[in-house]
Amino acid sequence: MTSMEKILGRIDRVPMQLSLWRLNPLRGTWDHERHVTSETAGQWLQVFQKGDPASQFVVAAKKPTTEAERFLRAQSAARKKSLTPT
Repeated sequence: MTSMEKILGRIDRVPMQLSLWRLNPLRGTWDHERHVTSETAGQWLQVFQKGDPASQFVVAAKKPTTEAERFLRAQSAARKKSLTPT
């Protein structure tokens, strides 16, 4: 076994850090609920879904984006560009 295989083997045993997100329908954004690992994500997802079955949850390494957030970012970038002197 090479040293790289040993390193990769150790990395595979480390639980991946993920987050549990809830969609906020009023703002159209994702709210961070808690940090989870790849091993506990399913259990936490069940707990949150049981507590609030009407909400939409997602487990991801990065914050998910919605169409509303993409639109607001594009609008903000256009506004900044129009205010920048040329």
